[in-house]
This record gives sequence, structure tokens and C-alpha cells, in this order.
Amino acid sequence: MYQNRGNEYLKKKDIPKALKQYKSSVKIWPDPYLSKTISDLEKRLEKVRQKPSPKPSPKPFYVSFAGRWKSNWGDMNFTQNGDQFYGTYTHDQGRITGIVKGRTMYGTWTEAPSRKPPNDAGDMEFTLSRDGRKFSGRWRYGSNKKTWDGDWKGTKIADNPNPSAGKKTAVAGTVKTSTSYGPNCKGDVFKGGHWAGSSGGSDWIEKDFASVQSVSKIYIGKASTDITTDGFKLTLKLKKPDGKWIVIDELHNTNINRTELSGGAKGKSVPPYTKVLNPPVKAVAFRLEFYGHGWFDATDIRIISDTIQNAKNKIAEQTTINNPFTGLYKTRVKNKNGVLNMTLRLVQNENKLSGTFRVQIMYFKSSYENSDDTQPFTGNCSKNQGTLI
Repeated sequence: MYQNRGNEYLKKKDIPKALKQYKSSVKIWPDPYLSKTISDLEKRLEKVRQKPSPKPSPKPFYVSFAGRWKSNWGDMNFTQNGDQFYGTYTHDQGRITGIVKGRTMYGTWTEAPSRKPPNDAGDMEFTLSRDGRKFSGRWRYGSNKKTWDGDWKGTKIADNPNPSAGKKTAVAGTVKTSTSYGPNCKGDVFKGGHWAGSSGGSDWIEKDFASVQSVSKIYIGKASTDITTDGFKLTLKLKKPDGKWIVIDELHNTNINRTELSGGAKGKSVPPYTKVLNPPVKAVAFRLEFYGHGWFDATDIRIISDTIQNAKNKIAEQTTINNPFTGLYKTRVKNKNGVLNMTLRLVQNENKLSGTFRVQIMYFKSSYENSDDTQPFTGNCSKNQGTLI
């Protein structure tokens, strides 16, 4: 019985268990042949134990698409969360979503205005270089053909896609919400905090800036619904100085950075979101609107912007206490013949004022031969007022 068990273990190449059964067998019924088999197996086992341990396998090579890139389709900003990939690029407000497998990303691109095939959406794939600093790829219109329409190449210019890397402080202003559910809110959502609404169907959060801002980037760490992402819409808006709201982006049927929903359900999600505005947009407020099923929430919204100097459009400050007129200005001149944009560069030396101006015609009824010429002028100024001659 013991010998038969030993034979079965030996067939499975389990030498220690086979030896145990064989030794039990010879104790009951001595067998010279079986004793020799035991001796051979013990020597074999000893040789295996004396072999050096194999060297540990090298750690798998890993690089990420995450970061900022220069490409033949404009500046790009990528985020990667595991195998999930999301990106934006400047050409026609482009967006990319996809899945990363090894060093290759397979996904789709969409562009304004329609974000739909056959002209504004399609397939693409990128392959990352071994050092993670370049990618090469291809794209096509739509998904129903075997051929590709062009190449897509890029070079990484920064590893960190986070728009707050420049350590800018939060934009000063006032936070407004359509609703709030206090027990689930924590801190200021525009300073890394968390907001939770108490209204199903639609809701919004807003930041009214303390001064006019030139907004260049918007970052959203998380924005979501808790029931289903089907039919869910996020709308990003900026309020212009004239009071009009403009839509700068919309995301459909997806959360930002949330897949786990209430009741154990799963939802679609993209990684933390970054919107690059090129050129920057002059604005006095930002609003994030939610439409869909369930309660909504958001975490860590960052507005990356520069404060516009003052209402007189002084765009480069070079003044001193004794010569306050020195600087670079933009101004608009209107008369019965039309409208001119003028850039003034002024230099004050005590009560003397000199400089140059450049004229750009916006609308003019008659020709103006020196529309792009730089014209010199001189003038005099008192303590608070200068007169151009």
C-alpha cells in the first residue's frame, strides 16, 4: 500500500512525499530493491537542494503616458490611472480616451464642434518609446475601415500633468452652490475640499472671482453622480466680463475619477480631468453644472489663471515712483471714421513724456496707409496728467 502511494507521488515528481511512503513500506516489509530506490532518490533530492537559487527576475519595465507633450496636433496633456487613459489637446479642443496595454494605448479621439464621426471623431493608437519620452502613433476618421489617415507623434515636455505644478494659490473669490448637503461637505472644493449636493436631476457649483482673471487651465480631481453614468452630463462654463456664460467643455456619460456607485453598481469614468485653454479666456466666474440621475459631488477643483492688471488695460508694469507714466498700454480710439486699436509704449523722464504707438485697424471707412507702422511722439506731463503733442 505504501509503495503504491510512493509510486503515485513519484509520477507527480513529488520526491519528498514519495520517499516518506517508500520508507514506511520497507519498515513493514524489507525490500533491497526499494531500499536502493530510496537511496537514489535521497541523492537526487540533495543535488536539487544544493543548486543555487535562481536570480530574481528584473522588475518589469514601466513608463507612463501621463504628462505634457508637444505633438503634430498641438500641445497635449495626458493623465493615466492604471490602464485607463485620458487626454486633451489644443487642436479643435481635442479629447482622447483609451486603454493602455504595455507600451501601447488604444482609444478614440474627438474634436469640436460635433465630436462625432465621420469628420470629428475616430480611432487612434499610440506606442510609447522605451524611455517614455516619445510616442509614435496613427489616427483615422471613424472606426469602420482598415486603413489609417495619418501619423501622430509627440515628445514629452513635462512628467507632471497637474496644472497646479507652478504652486499658484487658489483664485480669490466667493463660492456659490445650487444646493449643499452639509454632512458630506468638507472644506472649500476650490481649495482641495469636497462638495456634495442635495438635489437630484441637476445641480451646480460656482466660483465668482474677486477680479477679472485670464484663465489658462482648469483641473477637476473628481466630479460624479452616484446612481448611473448613463445620461450623465458635466458642463464647464466661464462667465465673461460682459456677464455672458460660455461653455468651454462638456463630458457625457462618464464620471471624473469615480467608478464605484451606490448599491455596488459600476459606472464609466475618466481619470482626473485637465482642460487647457489656449488662448486663455478672460472671465469673472467659473461654474460646473451636473445633469443626470442621483446626487452629485465634486472634489479638488483648481482654476489656473493670472489676474488682469486693471481696467485701463495696462499690460506691462515698468513704472517708478518718480515716473508713473512709464509702461506699456493698450487703448482703443474711436472717431467718425472707425475704430483703432493702439499699443502705447511710454517713457517718462520727470515732466517729459516720449514713446511709440502701433495702430491696428479694427474697422475703418477709408484706407489707412500706416496701419502697422510704429509712430514716434513726444509730450509733456504734469504731476497727474500728460498731454500728447
